[in-house]
Amino acid sequence: MKLNFVINGLVILIIMAALPNALQAGKTYFNLEEAINHPDSVEKLVLRRQKLKSIPEQIRKFKHLKTLDLGRNYIDQIPSWLAELTELEVIVLDNNSLESISPELCQVKSLKKLDVWNNNLGYFSDELAQLTHLEVFDLRAILIDQDQQNTISKLLPHTKIYFSPACRCKTQ
Repeated sequence: MKLNFVINGLVILIIMAALPNALQAGKTYFNLEEAINHPDSVEKLVLRRQKLKSIPEQIRKFKHLKTLDLGRNYIDQIPSWLAELTELEVIVLDNNSLESISPELCQVKSLKKLDVWNNNLGYFSDELAQLTHLEVFDLRAILIDQDQQNTISKLLPHTKIYFSPACRCKTQ
C-alpha cells in the first residue's frame, strides 16, 4: 500500500512537471516578441494590422507553425524561406500589396488554405499546380480576366476558388 502511494505520488509529480509545457503546446500568438520566446509552441501567429512591409524573418524559427495570418498589412513579397515551414496549412495575406505569388510558396505541400483576396496580384505562375492539398484559394477583389480565371481553375481542379466577377481587363 505504501509503495503504491509513492508510485502514484511520483506520477503526479511527473504530470505536474510536464503541465507547463503541455499548456504551451499549440498556442496562438498575437505578438511576435512573445512568440519568439516560445518558438516550439507557436502553431498559429496572427499579426493583422501591424503595418508590416515585409514578412518578419523571425517567423522562420516557428517550425510547427500551421496558421499564419498577416492580413491588412503592406506586404508586397512572399519570401522564399516561407517554404521551410513544412507544417504550414493556412496563410492569410488579405489586404496587402502582393503583386505575385512566389514559386517558393507553391512548394509548401501542406498548404490547405491560401487567402490573398484584395491584393494587386497580376501574375499567376503555372507552379500553382504544385499545391495539390490546397482546399481553399481566395482571390476575391482582384482584377482577373475570364481566361486567367479559367487557367487558375485548371491548375487547381480540386480546390474551391473564390473569384470576383471576371474583369474585362487583360492580365499578364
